[in-house]
Amino acid sequence: MKKNKRVLVVDDHVIFRLGVKALLSEIGLDVDEASNGREAMLKLTKNKYTLVLMDYLMPEYTGIEVLQECRKRSIKVPFVFLTALDDSEKLNNLLEVDTFGMISKQKGLDSVVKAVNDVIDGKPYFDSDLIALITKGAGRSKFTRQQTFDADLSSLTKRELMIIDLIAQGLSCTGIAEKLFISKRTVEKHRYNILAKTLHKNFYTLVIDAYMKGLLPLDSEDQAK
Repeated sequence: MKKNKRVLVVDDHVIFRLGVKALLSEIGLDVDEASNGREAMLKLTKNKYTLVLMDYLMPEYTGIEVLQECRKRSIKVPFVFLTALDDSEKLNNLLEVDTFGMISKQKGLDSVVKAVNDVIDGKPYFDSDLIALITKGAGRSKFTRQQTFDADLSSLTKRELMIIDLIAQGLSCTGIAEKLFISKRTVEKHRYNILAKTLHKNFYTLVIDAYMKGLLPLDSEDQAK
């Protein structure tokens, strides 16, 4: 774990919040906490953080409202949302904001640590169960960014689809480069070209779009193995 990294943990359930704080502190992170959205917003305006780990549903400003307010104030810290939701339509809201990750609370604290490590390393964290819920539980017509999901993915090459699949599995640029025996710079170029070609703004919506169009396999049980 890298030094001098500060994480803000925001959750209104004190036992869960303190448990996450203790775990992240054990792996060398400087961890601050907040019990609601208003308190989180106050801390975010006064302090600098490497990452915000936040419950999706919060009293006194939801997680999304806090993120949106941060972006209005040009606070660019990445957000990772914790959620116990099993409603695909509500989960779709996470795709409509500039989120860097989402974790199901049912996955346990090990997944929280992996997500934090991934995001600090600069890569988004995809919870395969939540992606499966979104893609299987909602049709394309239920997404609000119709122009995004109507993007033409037919021009993607086999190599580009392979890279998208590896991103969905949580591999970093370095990990993808090692897997495909290419340079990290080549992977970064592929990532840029893929987004430019598909008109997607991030890989969350792109991965889900590719799954829904049958371009990538999705079986949450297989991915978890």
